[in-house]
Amino acid sequence: MPESPSRPRGRSRRSVLTSLGLLGLGGAAAWWARDNLFWPGPSVEFAEDGTSGWLAFATEHRLFVSTRAMIGDTAVDALIDSGAQRSVVDATLAEELDLPRRLSPPQVAYGLGGGPQLGHAVSTDVRLGWMTLNGLTAGVLDLGPLASSGLDTRLILGWDVLSRMALDIDFPGRRLRFGRNERAVAPAGAEALPAVREGRGLMTQISVEGAVLSALLDTGASPALSLNMETAEAAGLLDGRETREASSIVLGGVLAGQVVTARTLTLGERLYENVEVHAYPRSALPGIPPVLAGMGLFRDDRLILDIGQGRMLVA
Repeated sequence: MPESPSRPRGRSRRSVLTSLGLLGLGGAAAWWARDNLFWPGPSVEFAEDGTSGWLAFATEHRLFVSTRAMIGDTAVDALIDSGAQRSVVDATLAEELDLPRRLSPPQVAYGLGGGPQLGHAVSTDVRLGWMTLNGLTAGVLDLGPLASSGLDTRLILGWDVLSRMALDIDFPGRRLRFGRNERAVAPAGAEALPAVREGRGLMTQISVEGAVLSALLDTGASPALSLNMETAEAAGLLDGRETREASSIVLGGVLAGQVVTARTLTLGERLYENVEVHAYPRSALPGIPPVLAGMGLFRDDRLILDIGQGRMLVA
């Protein structure tokens, strides 16, 4: 079915990784140990121009931000996912490649579907075009339909990678590239949109029919806007207007939800009309954001993200 601005493809996915082994530690020491001892970010090498070069999208799905990566001599499709706290490799692939384990506390991953998974960590080098991630630490999890469906995604690159660089997504051209910083990839005349870094997320404000919502910018979510049922009701979207059932691929499974049409949506000075909004059951699990701003908002744009610096631009 062809995509339209009012009919996002419902391939929203969320994963949140937290460290069970650090729950007994205290304060800043726990955070330092997690990020520096157990789960350090990779070192990054770019080409001379400070970029990875342009990389084609890996699938025909226009709003699914994935591209081809290399682990050794093995090609894998990698989802570029600002909503994921940690990078993840599918358990089957980690076993096939015999990726070396890294000393790390057990990791538990929660998805919107509500089924937690316990996994360990591995270390590997990953090449994307002219860019190399040296010593990437990735959680090993069963990615379920993400890996086994037509999406064929066996690697997720999350905040731990994206916070170290700029990301340039050209949706009309179905391509993306990474850069050392915003200057390496942003074209002249790019327009800044409201954004701020909060913890391990890039947040933006969206007005839905006058209701102002704080949304996590999620490159792993295709719908323009996804929110839990409680937030949708508070925003006045579940006021008896027509809804339809929909499902989304999430970590480890498929999540059932509803789609409702919002008459107006604004992001900065941008106005959208008749936007389909995905509403999902509220989760009691930790770390699940109530509102996600997805790639359906930028389907006709070139989107530049400098997540570590809290910057978002369109061209």
